[in-house]
Amino acid sequence: MHAMLDRRNAVRVLAHCHVHYRDASGNEVSIEEGLLRDVSTTGCKIISRATLREGSIITLTLYLNDGQPPISLAGTTVAWAAKYRFGVTFPEMTSDERKRLEGILRKGLTRLG
Repeated sequence: MHAMLDRRNAVRVLAHCHVHYRDASGNEVSIEEGLLRDVSTTGCKIISRATLREGSIITLTLYLNDGQPPISLAGTTVAWAAKYRFGVTFPEMTSDERKRLEGILRKGLTRLG
């Protein structure tokens, strides 16, 4: 419920960042690559060739192009999925991870303004 409320009120910006994600189902693990789009503090849309199922739990690695190591978010939930794209809800983040993500949002808003 909390994520749904946040999603409606969260500012979203276009970001051009690469992501890797890993979906573990049974003994099978696949690592895929995609592009981050429509990012907010609560989640984002990912453009990718792979199809994931709504409700899947993945480990998402964000390459934020900020000169720092990528952020790895275990326990990311796939909120919706369609052909070549899906949306995720971010899990709890550390304050440093949240600050880095907010920096990407500020840069995106500056470009829009």
